[in-house]
Amino acid sequence: MNNSLDDIKFTHEDDKDNQVIFHISVGEKITDSHLKTAYKKIANRLNIPGFRKGKAPYKIVEQFVGKEYILEESLETLIPKVVGDVLQKTDLSIANTTPRVSIVKREPIKIDATVALIPKVKVGSLAKMKFTDKAESITIKDIDNQINQILESQAKWEEVTRKSKYGDMINISYKSSVNNEEFLSSDKFDYVLEESSDNPLLGFSSKIIGSVAGDNKSFKLSIPKDYFKEELAEKESQFDVEIFSVKEKILPNLDDAFVSSLAQDITTVKDLKSRIKENLKLRSDENLKRILEDKILDYMVEKSKFEISPMIIEHSANNSMEEQEKQFSQYNINYDQYINGIGKTRQEILEETKKTSEMNIKKMLVLEEYIVTKKFKVSEKEIDTEVDLLKNNPQYQSMDFNSENVRESIRENIKRQKGIDDLIYLSTKKATSSNKKVTSSNKKVTSSTKKAKKTK
Repeated sequence: MNNSLDDIKFTHEDDKDNQVIFHISVGEKITDSHLKTAYKKIANRLNIPGFRKGKAPYKIVEQFVGKEYILEESLETLIPKVVGDVLQKTDLSIANTTPRVSIVKREPIKIDATVALIPKVKVGSLAKMKFTDKAESITIKDIDNQINQILESQAKWEEVTRKSKYGDMINISYKSSVNNEEFLSSDKFDYVLEESSDNPLLGFSSKIIGSVAGDNKSFKLSIPKDYFKEELAEKESQFDVEIFSVKEKILPNLDDAFVSSLAQDITTVKDLKSRIKENLKLRSDENLKRILEDKILDYMVEKSKFEISPMIIEHSANNSMEEQEKQFSQYNINYDQYINGIGKTRQEILEETKKTSEMNIKKMLVLEEYIVTKKFKVSEKEIDTEVDLLKNNPQYQSMDFNSENVRESIRENIKRQKGIDDLIYLSTKKATSSNKKVTSSNKKVTSSTKKAKKTK
């Protein structure tokens, strides 16, 4: 197919993997315009004898830096402009990824630009999709564990005169040395005695258990083999510890008065247990929903056919790696050092990320296609309800909920949830229906058996 713009001619042909190659010829008018722009940039950077900066004629600048240098500079503006104009002209469904460009010829300029098309998906049959997963039941033990966590969070520490035991909190100072050189130390800090604690070293708690205020303890501990300072690994450290106080944890009584102090809308222990059960049930239901969502989308991906440009997958993978690198930098962790530390290269990480990105893209495609097929509708009232929920979240306080873009984004999120809910209902309804058929069949067998016995 031949096309033309002002001083640009181009054709395109299908490439493999849902991509298209544009063959673009650039005329003299556009080439000269970008050459002049490049010449001005170069002239402003140069100090040419006999001329003020930026005032040297084109030919002088060309003699000074060479024709090829100016051409190379001009391509930095020419290529994006020309390729962008061509892609705006075409009616193909172009994906939002950076084209892959190669210069075929420089005089006149000919460019090949490979672009990714929007991915295609053909969702397979969901007729046999069924799952029997159930939400985890909420037990009395689960509720008691939550209550214990609440009591622990409200616990107080009271000083005692008895010998310390595991679970107590002692106030101590300690110094340690290896070969008479200072190793670790800390001054007057609260330390909870836990048998398995490796702070500061494993076995520290067991050496001071049974101590009382005013005691002094001296002992040796072995530094572990995998200690981060290799030169100290497996050496013995001398510890000198001073104990200032011993405190035991006092849990509050679980009664209505305690419950009333937690929240205004809960006044009794019974209310508290009911609220905990409700929250645990919600958490269990949400967990089930996530499990089913993963299984459903995996099933749909397996049963579907895709046409996805590798450029889209690579673009997504690169973005994921850039985002990960930013997150590491926030914690002052060098990304390359991290990669070397786990014994991998950037290329290996990229290939792994590509696989994850491809799967995520496929999941998104099958869900979007299902949503389009089902034609889910979202009312303004539904959007307003969601907005009210988001407004209560500090994370979204600065968001402009009157913006059409924001409301459209919320609309799409609601559609997505409707799609997921519909798929969950579809897959679990079949399972329930299947179970009912089995039960019904069993009843028939039982009934037939009884009749047979009567006949005998």
